[in-house]
Amino acid sequence: MQRFILILSALLIGTSTADAHPGHGSPAAQDGLWHYLTSPVHAGPIVLAAIIALVAAGRVIRWRNRDRK
Repeated sequence: MQRFILILSALLIGTSTADAHPGHGSPAAQDGLWHYLTSPVHAGPIVLAAIIALVAAGRVIRWRNRDRK
């Protein structure tokens, strides 16, 4: 079940990055890194990926600590 959730999350993150919004393809509208941090279209998947990474890291740490006991 956990593997299913991980694969589903990866697919959802991958498909959300395929969306384009106004400003793409126009060098004048691109603000570099600031564009990706402030645009919800870009920041949303980044935050979701960070949450998934933190949860996965927490589970790995918990799993390793359990085996040491």
